[in-house]
Amino acid sequence: ARDRVLRGRELLDTNKLVKRAFELANLAMFIAQTRPKSDRNPVWGGGSEFPQFDKAFEPVDLKTAPSQKGYWRPFQIAFLLMSLEGLVNDQSLDRDEVDLIWFPTGGGKTEAYLGVISFLLFYKRLIGEYDDGVTVMMRYTLRLLTAQQFERATTLFCSMEYVRKQNIAELGNKVFSIGLWVGLATSPNKRADAISQIKKMEKDPDGAGNPFILRRCPWCAAKFGAFKPKKSRSQVLGYVIEKGTVKYRCPDAACDFGNQQNPGMPQQKDPLPVSVIDEDLIIAPPDMLVATVDKFALLAWKPELRSFFGID
Repeated sequence: ARDRVLRGRELLDTNKLVKRAFELANLAMFIAQTRPKSDRNPVWGGGSEFPQFDKAFEPVDLKTAPSQKGYWRPFQIAFLLMSLEGLVNDQSLDRDEVDLIWFPTGGGKTEAYLGVISFLLFYKRLIGEYDDGVTVMMRYTLRLLTAQQFERATTLFCSMEYVRKQNIAELGNKVFSIGLWVGLATSPNKRADAISQIKKMEKDPDGAGNPFILRRCPWCAAKFGAFKPKKSRSQVLGYVIEKGTVKYRCPDAACDFGNQQNPGMPQQKDPLPVSVIDEDLIIAPPDMLVATVDKFALLAWKPELRSFFGID
């Protein structure tokens, strides 16, 4: 492990693209750490059918980040450094190893994995390599997978998107995307199911379920879901029917992933880079797929899932 850490450290001195990907990954992780965590609740007033929020949108401002943000724990930075050579050199002997982070709950394992994932995706963009399928698969049991964990990973992908848009000449126009592939009781299998569920949420905000996993914007913490304002019809915030499917758009127009509130105007901003609908995942495989083991069992039964591996 020590030797691998030292080889990774040497790569940063000798390979400019590795160093640049490392810098971008650290920047994206730092930005993600600084994004607001407390809910921003929608508030209706003044006769407007569009909500305001009880807290103002916070743009990225690293100069005012808390002093405790922007640091790795020793095992995290060691894991990132020791992974570098195996990620960039397809002849590396490290590729015969399976690494296990053995650390207590709450110790920062997921953040260590996300750091490695961020590095890999930035590096592939820098060298001009675009996968047709999924680049990273993360497998959970349903018992361990929570909406908060998925939200944390999605916050990083929003952060990577923020960095990409500032460096399009280097990183290209393809969105960094993440998908969640879990059981039917948790997320919709088909686009029609997702659209139908939106309409049910509009009609019955209290009784209809919410299968869309994210309950707030992973970038600015604006609340998502069905709401019933006192003086207007119920609304579904955060989930928008668009181009025959459901996309995630933050209900705060000020957000970097905000929804254009005037329906007569075209969208000015990209939606959140996330999908939980099976059909969308198969048609456009995301860079990272977070899935449960019961879904992976389907790989033997559904030929269309070959798209995850860039086949067909």
